[in-house]
Amino acid sequence: MGFPRPKLPRNPQHIMSTPATTEPDEQAVNPWVKRLAMGLPLGLLTLGVGSMLYTELQAPEDKFDEHEQKRIEAAAFNRRPIDTKFLSFATETLTQKIGERRGDNETARKGLESSALWMQGLLRGGNFGYRVTRHTSDVAEIGNINTLMADLLGGKNRKDWVVLAADYTAEDGASQAEAGGLAVLLSVARALAGDPQDRGVRFVGLASDVGPTVDGSTPTARFAQSLQEQSHNIVTVVVLEDLAKSSAAPRVTVSGAEADRFRVDQVAAALRGESELPVEVVIGEGREAAGAFEAAGLATVSVRAQGMSEASFLELALGVERVVKLLANP
Repeated sequence: MGFPRPKLPRNPQHIMSTPATTEPDEQAVNPWVKRLAMGLPLGLLTLGVGSMLYTELQAPEDKFDEHEQKRIEAAAFNRRPIDTKFLSFATETLTQKIGERRGDNETARKGLESSALWMQGLLRGGNFGYRVTRHTSDVAEIGNINTLMADLLGGKNRKDWVVLAADYTAEDGASQAEAGGLAVLLSVARALAGDPQDRGVRFVGLASDVGPTVDGSTPTARFAQSLQEQSHNIVTVVVLEDLAKSSAAPRVTVSGAEADRFRVDQVAAALRGESELPVEVVIGEGREAAGAFEAAGLATVSVRAQGMSEASFLELALGVERVVKLLANP
């Protein structure tokens, strides 16, 4: 009795052939693994974009770029304390060398542009390092008239701005009173050159004495409205109006609207300082340039003076410097 013979497959090569490989079943893959594989790159991208946006939002506005930093460092070497010599020089330049600074005749229009160029050249670039820009208005029968802005960027509160303004135009080019405000403004700008405060400081040369614009407004009113429409927070506008030397008894008047009484009192206190200047506070609606800023909804304080000797004029300029530092460093 023998053993049964095993049955062989019909195709002997089948035994030697390699089993065919099969693709894994997609449904057998864990769905969470698939989601992770798809979501990880997207998550990393979102995280990166979010980090960039956060950095930009947290970074202060008007960051110092490399060129700005170099201008500030260079300006610090040119910084000059307020003194009688420059106050007299600035006043004489405006009243005697430049003279008429209006727009109603060719000579006055040349003086208008000369005073603008003089202010711009004094403050910008290699002198005192300010960024000087222009806000242009179209004045009827004259053409383009510029309001000048010289900016000192602030530090930790640089989104907030303090504005110090004075006219570079004049109805009477020989008037010391109409030149006094700009002389003080330029003195303060020189004294703060290369010395950023916590808040930004904007020194503004106004063109208030040139007539209406083609739309019936004024260059100062249009500029004031542009400040209101900007993203910057204008804390206070201080307008230096007529600052007159004379033999009369000295008197300084600080005025503003009832809504701005706190700022008016601050400015008056800083002007008094340790000096003996008689400072009077008047609450009421502003006129002339100050009125244009008030109408734009900006906190505005007006400063006027009369009877200024050389000594009291210097005290006033030092007081205005204290005002700017007080408002710019909360």
